[in-house]
Amino acid sequence: MSSQRILKGRELVGLYGQGKLVWNTWVKDNPNASISFTHHIINSNDCDFDGFEFPNGGVFFSGISFPAKASFVGVRFGNGQIKFDRCVFTNGVDFTDAKFGEGEFDFSNVRVEKGEVSFEKVKFGGGDLLFYDVSFGTGDVIFIGASNYYGEANFSGAIFDGKCCNFNHLNFSGNVIFSGTQFRGREVFFTDAKFGEGNVDFSDARFSGCTVFFNSAQIGHESGDAIFENIQFNGSDVYFKEVKFGGTSSFQGSKFSNGYVSFENAKFGNDSASFLDAKFTHGDVTFDYCDFGNGDISFVNTNFFDGNTSFANSLFGPGSTSFDNSRYDKGDVIFRSASFESESLSFCDSIFGSGDVSFECCRFACEEISFNKCKFSEGYISFDQAKFSAGEVCFDDVELEQGVFTNMEASLVKHFSFKYSKVGKSLNLAGSVFGCVVDVRYISNKNMDLDGTACHVNRKRNKDALYFYMTQVEEDIARARRLKEIAESNKDHDRALHFHALEMRAKRWVTRGKGASILDGLFSLSCNYGQSIIRPFLFLGLKITMFYTLYYYISVKVNHPIDELLFSASNSMPFLAFSKVTSSSGLKLLFDETDMPYWIYGVVGVQNLLALVLIFLIVLGLRNRFRI
Repeated sequence: MSSQRILKGRELVGLYGQGKLVWNTWVKDNPNASISFTHHIINSNDCDFDGFEFPNGGVFFSGISFPAKASFVGVRFGNGQIKFDRCVFTNGVDFTDAKFGEGEFDFSNVRVEKGEVSFEKVKFGGGDLLFYDVSFGTGDVIFIGASNYYGEANFSGAIFDGKCCNFNHLNFSGNVIFSGTQFRGREVFFTDAKFGEGNVDFSDARFSGCTVFFNSAQIGHESGDAIFENIQFNGSDVYFKEVKFGGTSSFQGSKFSNGYVSFENAKFGNDSASFLDAKFTHGDVTFDYCDFGNGDISFVNTNFFDGNTSFANSLFGPGSTSFDNSRYDKGDVIFRSASFESESLSFCDSIFGSGDVSFECCRFACEEISFNKCKFSEGYISFDQAKFSAGEVCFDDVELEQGVFTNMEASLVKHFSFKYSKVGKSLNLAGSVFGCVVDVRYISNKNMDLDGTACHVNRKRNKDALYFYMTQVEEDIARARRLKEIAESNKDHDRALHFHALEMRAKRWVTRGKGASILDGLFSLSCNYGQSIIRPFLFLGLKITMFYTLYYYISVKVNHPIDELLFSASNSMPFLAFSKVTSSSGLKLLFDETDMPYWIYGVVGVQNLLALVLIFLIVLGLRNRFRI
C-alpha cells in the first residue's frame, strides 16, 4: 500500500536523478509515502530541490551534509514530519516560498558553516518548529514574512553570527522560544513581527554588539506573556518603539549596556509589567508616550547609569506602580506630562544623581504617592504645574538640593508632607494650592518660598463642636504654625496671615472652649481673620439696611423713608461729630420725645457697638493689606 511505502536508497537516487517532473508525478501517485535521505551522501550537484513536492508520510534529511548551497525554493512539503536535524550546510540553505504541512519541522542541532539561511515567506502548516541549538554561521539569516498558524517555534540555544538577522513581518501564533539564544552580528530585526496567542520567551538571550529592532511588533496576545528576563544587550542600541505587549511583560534582571534604549509609544498589556533588577548603563533610555496598561508596574531595584532617562507623556494605569530603590546616576530623569492613574505610586529609597529630575505638568490620580527617603543629589527636582487629584503625597525624610513644587494643583489631596526632609538650597512651593495643610515640620532649611501658596484645613461637622465644622487632623495646628513661622522669617506678611488663619481654624473646638470657638468663628466669618476688607464693609452695609428696616417699622411719626436710612447710617458712624447731632435729631424726628421708650436707646447702642466692631475690622484689614 502507498501509505506504507518508504522511498530510500538506490530507488531514491534513481527517482531524484530523473528530475523534478518525474519526481513530482511519483509523489502524486504515492501521496502518503515517506522519503528518507538519512545516511545518503549528497554531492554538490544534488543540492537543488527547487519546486519539488514531498508526500505526507514524512521527509527525513537527518544528519545529511550538503557540500554546496542547498536550495528548497518553492518546495511543497506534505503533512508528515520534516526532519533536517543535525544537518550540515556548507554554503547556506534557501527555503524561500516553501510551504509546509501540518507536521513537525525539525531543524535542531543544524550547523551552517557559511552562507545565507533564508526562510523568507515560508508558510509553516501549524506543527512545532524546532530550531534549538542551531549554529547559523556567519551568513545572514532571513525569516521575513514567515508564518506559522499554531504550534511552538523553539530557537533556544541557537547562535546567530551573521551580520544581519531579519525576522521582519514574522507571524507565529504559538509559543515562541528564543531562550539562551546568542545574536552576535550587527543588526537583528523583529520589526512588525506578530507573535500570537502563545508566550514569547527571550530569557537569557545575548545580543552582543548588534542593533536590535522590535519596532511595531506585537508580542503576545491578551493571554500570551512576553518573557525577556536576564537578557544581555551588550554594546547595542535597542528599539521597542510602538511595540504592543499582550499579557504579562517581564524584563527582570535584563541588562542594557552601552547603547540607546527606546520603548517610545510602546503599549503594555493589562497584566503586570516588570523591570525588576534591570540595568540600563551608558546610554539614554526613553519610555516616552508609553501606555503601561492596567496591571502592576515594577521598576524596583532598576538601575539607570550614565544617561538620560525619560518617561515623558507616558500613561501608568490603575495597577500599583513602584520605582522603589531605583538608581539614577548621571543624566536627567524626565517624567514631564506623564499621567499616573495607579492605585499607588512609590519611589521610596530611590537615589537620583547629578542630573535634573522633572515631574512637571504630570497628572497624579493615585491614592498613595510616596517619595520617602529619596535622595536627590546636585540637580533640582521639579513638580511645576503638576496636578494631584486625590490621596496622600509623602516626601518625608527626603534629601534634596533644590525642590521646585510651584503652581501645583493639589486641592483634593488629603495629606502632603515634607517632614524630616533635608533641603540644601531651597524648597519652592510658590503658587501651589493644597487641599490640606502641607507638613514642612522638622525641615533642616527655612529657605522656603511660600509666595501664593494656599492650604486648607480638612474639617467636618462634628456633634462635639455643636455640629459646626471641626478639624479632622489635630496635627494641622502644628503644621500651620510651622508654615506661619517660615512665612514670617521670610517677611511674607500675606502668607503669614493666611497660615495664621489656618492655625486658628484648626484650633477651633480642639484647644478652645465653646464660647471662644464661637467668637473665633464669628471673627473668621466677618473678616477672615483680618485678611478681608470687603466682608466687614458688606456686613456694615447689611447692618445699616437691617436697622433702617427696623426703624421704619417702629417709628411713631410719618416721615420720608430717607429719614430712617440717614438715622441708621449716622448710628453706624458714632465716632464722627456730626453723627451725634444727626442721631439726636433723628430720634426727635422719628419718635415722640414725651413718650419715647428706653429700649430705643438700647437698639441704638447695639447698632453703635456693632458699627465700632465692623469699622475696627475694616481698619484691621486695611492695616494688614497695606502694612500700615
